[in-house]
Amino acid sequence: MGKTKSVFFHKDLLNIIKKNAWNNAEARNSLTEKAAPWLHMSDDQLWNLVFSSSIKRAYHVLSDGYCPSCRCEVPLFNWIIDVWNRPYKVQCPGCKEFFPKNDFYAFYQSGIDKNGQFNYDIADRSLLINQEARSPDEIRFGVDDGNGYSRDGRTWMFIAYYMLFGHWTRLVIDGIKNLAKAYAATGYPVYARKACILLDRVADVYPDFDFMTQGIMYDLKNVDHGYVSYWFVSCLEVRDLAIAYDMIFDAVKNDRHLVSFLKQKSVESSYPVTKDSFEKIQENIETRIFRDALRNSHKIKSNVPQTDITRCMVETVLEWPNNKEKIMEQIASITHHTTAVDGTTGEKGLVVYGSHAVWGYSNFIWYYENMQPGFIEELLKIHPIIKDSYRFFIDTWCLQKYYPRIGDTGAFAQPDTEYAVLYYSKDYYKHSYLDPSIETVLWKMYEITHDPDFAKIIYISNGYTAKGAFRLDITRPNLCKAENALEEVIRCSGYYLEQKSVNKENWRLALLHSGEAEYKRAVWLHYDSGGYHGHHDGLTAGFYAKGLDLMPDFGYPPVHLGWDYGRNPKFAWYRSTAAHNTVSVDWNDHAAHAKFQSEMGKILMWSIGKTFKAISAACPEAIGENRFERTLLLSDISVEDCYLIDVFRLEGGSEHVKFMRTTFGKIIEHPFHLTEFDGSKWDRYGCLRNFKSDIPFEDHWYVTWEIDDSYYRMHEGDVPVYLKYTDLSGPSTVILCESWVDLWRGKKDSKETDRMEDWIPTLITKKTGSNGFRSVFASVIEPFEGRSNIHSVKRYAVSDAEGKNSENNIAIEILLENNLKDYIVISDQENGSGQNRQALFSVPFWKLETDARICIVRSKATIEGTSESLEPVCITIMDGSYVTMKNLKVKCFGRANLIEVHMSDGKLDCKIDSPDGNTEMPVEITY
Repeated sequence: MGKTKSVFFHKDLLNIIKKNAWNNAEARNSLTEKAAPWLHMSDDQLWNLVFSSSIKRAYHVLSDGYCPSCRCEVPLFNWIIDVWNRPYKVQCPGCKEFFPKNDFYAFYQSGIDKNGQFNYDIADRSLLINQEARSPDEIRFGVDDGNGYSRDGRTWMFIAYYMLFGHWTRLVIDGIKNLAKAYAATGYPVYARKACILLDRVADVYPDFDFMTQGIMYDLKNVDHGYVSYWFVSCLEVRDLAIAYDMIFDAVKNDRHLVSFLKQKSVESSYPVTKDSFEKIQENIETRIFRDALRNSHKIKSNVPQTDITRCMVETVLEWPNNKEKIMEQIASITHHTTAVDGTTGEKGLVVYGSHAVWGYSNFIWYYENMQPGFIEELLKIHPIIKDSYRFFIDTWCLQKYYPRIGDTGAFAQPDTEYAVLYYSKDYYKHSYLDPSIETVLWKMYEITHDPDFAKIIYISNGYTAKGAFRLDITRPNLCKAENALEEVIRCSGYYLEQKSVNKENWRLALLHSGEAEYKRAVWLHYDSGGYHGHHDGLTAGFYAKGLDLMPDFGYPPVHLGWDYGRNPKFAWYRSTAAHNTVSVDWNDHAAHAKFQSEMGKILMWSIGKTFKAISAACPEAIGENRFERTLLLSDISVEDCYLIDVFRLEGGSEHVKFMRTTFGKIIEHPFHLTEFDGSKWDRYGCLRNFKSDIPFEDHWYVTWEIDDSYYRMHEGDVPVYLKYTDLSGPSTVILCESWVDLWRGKKDSKETDRMEDWIPTLITKKTGSNGFRSVFASVIEPFEGRSNIHSVKRYAVSDAEGKNSENNIAIEILLENNLKDYIVISDQENGSGQNRQALFSVPFWKLETDARICIVRSKATIEGTSESLEPVCITIMDGSYVTMKNLKVKCFGRANLIEVHMSDGKLDCKIDSPDGNTEMPVEITY
């Protein structure tokens, strides 16, 4: 049984839309003005907009290319298209020259056959000349017949790029969408009729399009499936066409003028079917666009869950309510796959592929909520994990400014000032009136769960205001009511997110959040390697403080320089281990998996106190099942300041190489006597340069960077920010060099052609030994403004129960400028075996003994040797039961994940987190 009525845009919803549009001049004018160019076209002009599959389409002019006239870099999508004023032309953003130089439209018109399709065999090739030529030598310069302009071994696909991103996207697809929306907002049938003319003409030729055989992707043929465009775009376009069709269906099913015109065109073009009834038009559209896509899933096979969403929505548009049971099963399956890994699909590329999946799912459920009010609430009852999808991108939004650059995602040190899921609707796809409203979905989540963070992300991403937050969603009966309610939430709860430290165990991502409001800081650890769109990045870490990304990952590989590894070694560089803040064995890349759900990596310890927070994780699979562990301890110094302790333990190979980089800036202080040397043997990708080294250091040393925030300007305040890295690793070789980073992807205006790259100061610490040796890297990392908050850092020997010292056990004494001193022990409980030994450890110099994995005693500072007693301020025991030090004793009758004791004004505050959840375990405290 064929479609009989509109489903998503049913009569009641259209009445709400028309009423809101009538009362909202901005919405009404926006929708009608966008549709105006097509409204003013004749029906014949609309029909003739659709071209045939004989015209190639290209996703880029020249992906890693330049302008053949001025030779400035013009990669990927930087060519300018203006379909209304300069049709069949693309413009260089540098010299402003237009290409191709021939009149392609005249050539195209000369090749139109009796069926209204372009045929190269009958086109007039005498028209293929440079109309701007000033000499015979220039007569072929910049000429493109649709197969590209070739010179010096490169081919510029000017017309193929224009036909895809200009003609198809901006004239055909946008025409259908804008006309359908204008109809929904006004109820004027002429908009629906013209949209249907375009839809029907697309249906005439749609099955003939095959991007695999007709398209060019990254300058290569036979690369990707799809229709007019490649699979990712085709998947979204089929969905958009289905929505537009549903939007206008009730208006066109009885339109005699539509039938009369399309009958005439079917006769004139010798179409196999004479379209003398709406049923034949309907069959043409539904069979040749939508059912063809359902039969040829490979042409719309996209990232999870996009393909299944498109299939589900198309089947809903065509057959609802007869297929209701099937659709509800599909929705359950889509929800399961979208939320399978901590509320995400598990695909890496956190704020590209990860958040895009939730964006697509949000659009999806928005349509069904409009179709059946209350749908989201019922869905959440069945699948409560849905809220985790949205919480995931709240919990990982560090400082409300950054997301971890894990996998193919974003640009080097690039800020994220909007909630990741909203970024796609606001900036990437630029949602407008009658596009799905993620804000509405988030508000529904707030209303159902009462979690104020769901409201706050709407407010933050709307420029820290409630006004206009829901203005684009004219499907809602009362927009002002939601806006006022949002304002009230912010008044009561503020706009800073309530973020706790979280371990996304299935995604293999842990985050330590600390600080409040503008003094927030965060540390993340990715205890995995690889995954879909992942990198060779086992145990990579990041650090945010002072409003800055202080240990940035590089982000998305520079595909604008070439997609394939052979042509673009920088692509491989971005995914390599050496391009991440981690450790490599023998300069090799980490092993990486290719799954949604990782089987690599595990947490060894997770302990979250008020002042000290720590994570320890292992990923032995990354380096051949040898020991590979990292421990991060985030310490608050004050409300404003903090430091981070970073400990690596690993085994295998004969060289262990640790990479450390910060954001834009320069190294201003170090104790080295550097000598230049040839490091080319380590530079596999041409992305490391200016190698300098010193003789191996036996003792601790430091490097201080001065941060340059002039590129993104994210630090608030005039005092310079510095990052001091103090190394306590023992004997090691220190190398300073520079690493190449791409800046093109982070540009807000893709037409910018200046400063496309940079070289970032890089610190490499190298340890060597016989094959299979063990090593430990230990460091203290402190961000500060103006002056350091740390007076001194020292490392001491740690003895085990047998009185033996091992470099695997770390004892660090940090004297703070606020007259406090931290005594920190990070013991080796695993010893590489994976079994917790629960041994005893002592630091003789401090007279300290503990059984904890991590133990911190913070006390008031005294002159060494002048006192046998401590004035403790805070004691933290992580994965242990006791510590004794001089006059201090803290003993819990049972091992706990966390024992935290604060002393203030003679009062004790004790917090316990035990493995069995018991918070009332007896604790003996004397001092």
